[in-house]
Amino acid sequence: MDKTPEVRSLVYDGHKLYDVRAKLAAATEKVSVPAGDYTASKIGIRVFDDGVEMKDASFTLYFANNAARTPVLLEAVMPFAAARVELLKAK
Repeated sequence: MDKTPEVRSLVYDGHKLYDVRAKLAAATEKVSVPAGDYTASKIGIRVFDDGVEMKDASFTLYFANNAARTPVLLEAVMPFAAARVELLKAK
């Protein structure tokens, strides 16, 4: 993650093409989910429409700082809903 500060990709939702940008927001952050407590990297994901950031659509993804880089938490804010998806169990 140290080598690529921001990743950009085009995403098609079936109707429209968006520019999506993911950037490391924090290398170490404490996260508590049903599967346990983790030290995780926080990735901020922003969505752009015709070069303008959509303020009502954003995502935050947390990957555990372990060898597997286990995804432990996804927080999403969209125009129609907000969601929190947590890791329930890990082996």
